[in-house]
Amino acid sequence: MTEFFNKQVLERIKSTETPPKIIKNFLTKEEVQELINFETNANNRFVDRKDGRKTGLGREGKIGKNIHDWDPMIKEILVDKIQNEIGPFDVVADEYPPHFFRSVFPTSMHADTGHDPDAEIGKQVLIPLEITPSNSKAKTILFDQKWYGQASNFISKNANPSEIENHHVIPDINGKFISFRDIKIFYDEIKNMNDQNIERNGGIFKISKEFQEDIRALIGKKRYNAMTNDHITNNEIFDKKQYDEYLTHIDYNSLQSLKIETIFNWEPTSALIWDRTTLHASNNYLVDGVENKLGMAIFTVRK
Repeated sequence: MTEFFNKQVLERIKSTETPPKIIKNFLTKEEVQELINFETNANNRFVDRKDGRKTGLGREGKIGKNIHDWDPMIKEILVDKIQNEIGPFDVVADEYPPHFFRSVFPTSMHADTGHDPDAEIGKQVLIPLEITPSNSKAKTILFDQKWYGQASNFISKNANPSEIENHHVIPDINGKFISFRDIKIFYDEIKNMNDQNIERNGGIFKISKEFQEDIRALIGKKRYNAMTNDHITNNEIFDKKQYDEYLTHIDYNSLQSLKIETIFNWEPTSALIWDRTTLHASNNYLVDGVENKLGMAIFTVRK
């Protein structure tokens, strides 16, 4: 793994790492509803796409990276509770902002280590708020490996450079999200088509000039997370039974050398806290009938 954090910072990060912690009754049902209402009625979103939206913790949903900029209601509900679990913490200005997220497609395997080699990153806080429909189930999967590089998504050893750069998930005409290992190959196939429907990777796509331009814009698109396979450290294969049960939205080969450490069941009022260096992903909740889920994600640094 390429060294990223400065040596003394890395030593401090490693010295404070602890096992993941699941907290039951972290919030009351009333507090959960207050937070849901805030996100639902927010006037601002800093991400609003077909695959989900992200809303800041500032007033009216504005980005509030620093705790002092959070909406007073959110500060009152969360700050003391988080501090009681992890001690004094902060969220810095050049960090990815803490946010509400409403997702309709499972997240791939990644680590939220940020971009600052001088940042003494701490814990990550996940707070489930709502699953639709309410009787469906979603999970967050933590793996047994740490990552000390910059924020990254993880792919398989056999991925070629174009796949590393151009892996994307896009919706088809029915709103079903379809994964493409290399969107450039798809674009090369459709760039001379027009006004016709095609089926690819289990999805149906209507090819138009606008759709072609949308796909072309994804090729080589810069992302917040790097793409890497440096997390693969040996030839041990991932448990196939666990893969089929939880992680079929992820390339099986990208899980080489990993084991599952923690499976967190999404239950509103609960919370999950873990080291930001830990590899993690959502389960493939689509197979369990989840239409979307709403939660909060907060990335902390030590104060």
